[in-house]
Amino acid sequence: MMVNKKEFIGKELTQYINLNNIEKLTMILGELTIYGLVLDSEIIEVGKDKVNPLTYAFLTGSLKVFAFLKEKGANYDVFNKKMEKLKIDPMYYLCDKGYLDLIQYLLPMYIENTQQGEIEMSDTLVFETEDKKNTHKTYTAIQKACEKGHLAVVLALHKYFEKKNVLPICFDLEKPCEKRGETCAMIACRNGHYTLVKALYKVCHCDFTKVNYFGENVLVICASGLKAKKSYTYFDCISFLIETVNIDVSYMYEEILLLLEDDNLVRYYENKLNKAGINAKKQDVETRFKIEPRPQQKERHDSEDSNLEYVLRDIMAESKVSVTNCSVISSIIEMPTSFISVAPSEI
Repeated sequence: MMVNKKEFIGKELTQYINLNNIEKLTMILGELTIYGLVLDSEIIEVGKDKVNPLTYAFLTGSLKVFAFLKEKGANYDVFNKKMEKLKIDPMYYLCDKGYLDLIQYLLPMYIENTQQGEIEMSDTLVFETEDKKNTHKTYTAIQKACEKGHLAVVLALHKYFEKKNVLPICFDLEKPCEKRGETCAMIACRNGHYTLVKALYKVCHCDFTKVNYFGENVLVICASGLKAKKSYTYFDCISFLIETVNIDVSYMYEEILLLLEDDNLVRYYENKLNKAGINAKKQDVETRFKIEPRPQQKERHDSEDSNLEYVLRDIMAESKVSVTNCSVISSIIEMPTSFISVAPSEI
């Protein structure tokens, strides 16, 4: 009977936390001691695990409940230990979910509870020590926010650290990611987050002139992202990079021509190349590298999954072709026609 009652209380807590119902939560918390429970008891089921109310409030992004439970005496050290056990990096998790309110609430505690040396050196976001078990992540917290397109989170973090003497590496917009060597500007371009791209350039003043580990600049990366995602937000990104950021259209232009598929965008880019003194056509580049012409273009939807028929730079990278300032495709003499492109996967 006691076990059933504890399960019932756990379900009640789950319900009222989800509803942000402080009044009902207060009533339930008053009954905990009757059944030998405390505020930090792990009685809420999350998948195959159980967590305490504070941890559950965090996982669901409820600042109102999280702050309430903390004021009621929920043990913050217990919360941290549970995060470590679950292998969850708190700030990385919040940036991934876009829980801005909780980020703003917990950020001062993160700064206060972490020594300055650890802040400067850490590649991960933990409140007390670097999480050695979480080294599989290829993105830092702010890079994850950029991947997900959480504009408000990125701007809030930028503003918070803008005038501070210390900038944690995990909040550094210019830090390259581990896998591709891409900064936040590149990550936003790869995922076609047009509004975020504009903000990173105009508000955060990010450097859009860098290249990743494959020698690709933001324009190549954006074209690659478009090929994978087929979203029209990339059109605005590409136009912004060319017209406002003034990215060099001649850099790796053959790769870009091969990556672009939309007829209007191809004509736009070919026109920009022509104005830069480069008389290049997509069809000519495809013929030169023995790539079969595209079938007649039909209406495309963002959710449509289409075959990728071109050899892309991921295959070139796997072939260990050295990266130079010249076109990577230009350095390849023959390309097997049986290859199909491997475009970067979308989130």
